[in-house]
Amino acid sequence: PIIVGLAFSVLTYFISKIYSPSRLTAFLSAGLVLFMPELFIKSLQTDSAIFYAFLVSASLLCIIKGITHSTFFLWAGLFAGFAHLARQDGLLLIPVIMGTIFLSKQQSLRAKACTFLLAMGIYLVVLSPLMVSNLRAFGKPFPPGPSKTMFITQYEDLYVYSKELTFANYLKLGASEIAASKVKMAISHAWHLYERFGEFLSILMIVGLAAGVASKEKRQHWMLYFPPLLFFAILLSFYTLIATFIGGGGGFLRSGMALTPFLVVIAVDLMNRMIAEKGVICASILIVLTLFVYHDISDTKQLIDTTAHLSEKLIKLKNIIEKDANQQGNKDIVIMTRDPWEVYHSTRHKAIQIPNESLEVIYAVAQKYGANYLLLPAPREALTSFYEGKVVDDRLLFVANVKDSDMKLFRFKL
Repeated sequence: PIIVGLAFSVLTYFISKIYSPSRLTAFLSAGLVLFMPELFIKSLQTDSAIFYAFLVSASLLCIIKGITHSTFFLWAGLFAGFAHLARQDGLLLIPVIMGTIFLSKQQSLRAKACTFLLAMGIYLVVLSPLMVSNLRAFGKPFPPGPSKTMFITQYEDLYVYSKELTFANYLKLGASEIAASKVKMAISHAWHLYERFGEFLSILMIVGLAAGVASKEKRQHWMLYFPPLLFFAILLSFYTLIATFIGGGGGFLRSGMALTPFLVVIAVDLMNRMIAEKGVICASILIVLTLFVYHDISDTKQLIDTTAHLSEKLIKLKNIIEKDANQQGNKDIVIMTRDPWEVYHSTRHKAIQIPNESLEVIYAVAQKYGANYLLLPAPREALTSFYEGKVVDDRLLFVANVKDSDMKLFRFKL
């Protein structure tokens, strides 16, 4: 991730050269992207977000270059395929590739169709190992679950079994509630974008976009802005109108990082065109970079402290589980938890998600997957009374509190 974070900054330099001949704009934009706090932190984490952001930006760069050299559309298909492997909304690049190909003027309609089909062929070749794996597991090239997430009404619905995620059930929320959730999410996305870039860069981006519309010279090159702006519109619409509650879980923010280089270049390019004194530009960006670095250091320290503290707690958990499992004669340890990723990483024992269901369904899932331990707390109504010690059940036995934490360990006896 760190190498990709550095490469993302280099990619920003080349993106800048498309919109401005100024090397100063390119270097300053690359510097801002390198130290932008959210990107910086993501480059330190084992998360797909920074990979996705780099691959989507690379695909968008190739799409723009494809306007004058159609071969780049094939490279765009390649990067889009890898972006889809990182995050499933890489699929949203397809209409951008298609729209740009058919709006470009350098080819005949038949040649455009051939270029698009070739780009999609490359895209599918990249995805083919995943599709084969899905066919073996689900009998379909794409997993059936993600398409249903548009019908969830709260984030924890991602972990339900019995609730039917259908359009009919979604409509039971009521028109006013559905509309309110869309508006609320749109406002939330706008606010988070503002927080990501800060007041100074956000104003420059908005003014830069408006100036581009007002400038006759910029309007003549509108196709250069079309791919990233179309992707932004599709992404925002998808996470606001369709996958609303998934967007609230951070989907839009993670995927939207791919547009950071383009938005930063617009802001810095505006400064370069409006301010004659280059020293003023450098000084202004240096102040922003100083603030970014300050946040980078602060956020990194907090991340290290939080991770270390969590790791300490989970190591204590591991010791408790292994001691209890040894006493009970359990050789295969499976832990049911709300955070299976972190638990597995620290304990190296199998971990599964607690379904957001009734107690009987939780027991059934635990039995099906061989879970023998339950870690609380978790946002599960059926388990709240167990965590608070108000309910006793012979099928779920309290084992221990994890020292210096709010964690409680229970053992299934099914």
